[in-house]
Amino acid sequence: MKFNNYLSEIFESIKRKKYLLFFYSLFLLFSFLTLSVSNVMSQENSNEEKRISTGDTKTFKLVDTLIGEDEENFLKNLQSVNYLSSLYNELLESKIGEYQVIGSQGINYLEENNLDTQFIDSYEHIVNVIDNMSSDEIPYKSLQINNKVLQRFKLRLSQGNLFSQEDYQYNDNKISVILGDNYSEYFSVGDKIQISYLFKNFEAKVIGFVEKGERIVFNEYDDYVLDDRIILPFIEKAPQQLNKEDFSFFQKHFLNGINGYYQVPDSLSQEQLYKFVNELSQPYQVGTIDLIGESGFHLSSILYTITKNNRLLKLVAYFSIVVLIAVTIVFSYLEMFRDKKVYHLHLFLGATKKEIRQYFLGEKILLLSSVVIISVIITNYLGVVTSSFLISLLCLALLLFLLFYLSVTIILKKWRITND
Repeated sequence: MKFNNYLSEIFESIKRKKYLLFFYSLFLLFSFLTLSVSNVMSQENSNEEKRISTGDTKTFKLVDTLIGEDEENFLKNLQSVNYLSSLYNELLESKIGEYQVIGSQGINYLEENNLDTQFIDSYEHIVNVIDNMSSDEIPYKSLQINNKVLQRFKLRLSQGNLFSQEDYQYNDNKISVILGDNYSEYFSVGDKIQISYLFKNFEAKVIGFVEKGERIVFNEYDDYVLDDRIILPFIEKAPQQLNKEDFSFFQKHFLNGINGYYQVPDSLSQEQLYKFVNELSQPYQVGTIDLIGESGFHLSSILYTITKNNRLLKLVAYFSIVVLIAVTIVFSYLEMFRDKKVYHLHLFLGATKKEIRQYFLGEKILLLSSVVIISVIITNYLGVVTSSFLISLLCLALLLFLLFYLSVTIILKKWRITND
């Protein structure tokens, strides 16, 4: 049998049963895409689970007790910025755990903008008075984070770059910022924005945008979806010479800095950490620093939801495979019996059952190859094509091919075909 004749017969067969093949192809593509989407979503869920899970660690919130008169007296001390800065850096550099700072102090834009109300911090509380506020008085959602937070949550960007180590250093009135995904309608990487943070003016340069839906979760109180937020790097050191404005700024800034989170090994008790932190802070005259133990319920509920979603995705994928196998068997029988007269004519003209099987399987190889390629392309567009997923896809295609082979072989035997 010549190859050209072989191809010609395959394409003739496809034309002859194009409607039946079309509907099966749609179902086949739908099933393979279900696996593709399930794979991408499972990857996303697994990545999210890894990012949120604390593993064999626990996290404690540090809370200073500088309130009222104690705070006023401390802030009058000309060494207060040095004390707070030094304490922050000692907490950061300690080997006892990972010291992570996340502040949610709102920022103000110094220029007119057309931003939607979704970006405004606590909009529901100021909705009745916002018309009487100037543009530089309206607070916008913001986060201030140190590098330990980036390392823990591994923020994913849709464009641009994360903060470099230089971005955490004070650079006069310039600062880098990363914006939430919803800001991409208003700004681009490289844009400069005039903002005010803790009453100090900065020229903020946009260096990146986080992916839509990115989230930082410590507990039920510090659970931030980043879509509508402007993210600032936490400045880690104050300059030696400070004017009155900068002095006030760094007092507030580093007060936030000593109220961070300590992620420590499970083996370290709350009492041990409390003793360590307060021995560390004692020379800096900030008073007692309390610890709030983490509430595991919020993180556990998120992890439970992720696990439940993964199980549901696997169930959908398995069900899709079972249905696809059943449909493939039925389709094989329908197709063969539909063309029974055509195949008998081929036999009468001298074809063998081996050649008929080759015609039948040839079009199935073409069909399965096309669907596998389309599925890989779409999966690569949506996420990452892993080797395990690719192997699973090829194994499923091979299984379907074997089903086609067995089906056509059994049917041909039942027809008691004599040509070999």
